[in-house]
Amino acid sequence: MKRISFLMIALLMTIGMAMAQDVQRGQRKQIDPKARAEKRTERMVTEYGLNDAQKAKLLELNVAMAEKMGDRPGPRHHKKHDMRKEGPRKENAQKPEVNKEDREKRMAEMKQQHENYQSQLKEIFTAEQYQKFEANQTKRQEKMKEAQKNRKDKRDRKDWKDKRDNEKKV
Repeated sequence: MKRISFLMIALLMTIGMAMAQDVQRGQRKQIDPKARAEKRTERMVTEYGLNDAQKAKLLELNVAMAEKMGDRPGPRHHKKHDMRKEGPRKENAQKPEVNKEDREKRMAEMKQQHENYQSQLKEIFTAEQYQKFEANQTKRQEKMKEAQKNRKDKRDRKDWKDKRDNEKKV
């Protein structure tokens, strides 16, 4: 009897912990644009050694940029945890229509905003600071490309394994 009650308690605790982890993953807090801009500014001040005048200009620029970006929905308007709550995907579910023209227009707009941001940063930073900023941007881009490649490789391996498993069943 004691063993059964101990096993039941252990099982309930395990289930509770698993459910709590799932909720924590889904509850990623949204930071308002101003707080996000302040955090980015502080990181850049320490990373590039900016003075107080540069910090004030950079904060103003980052707040303006964050507010512009905060209004626009991101490319992924849904999250994985939302899909899990809804259950399995339905065949007749409506996906939002995003045509090629809208996507290209949005990409051109984002590119223009990025170029404006870069030119204003160039005015705020010294030549050395901007050089260091560009080097860090290049490193980040390479890191992102590598991560994207790894995700694609992982997805391809999973597809291959699924195909192999399906062939074994047949």
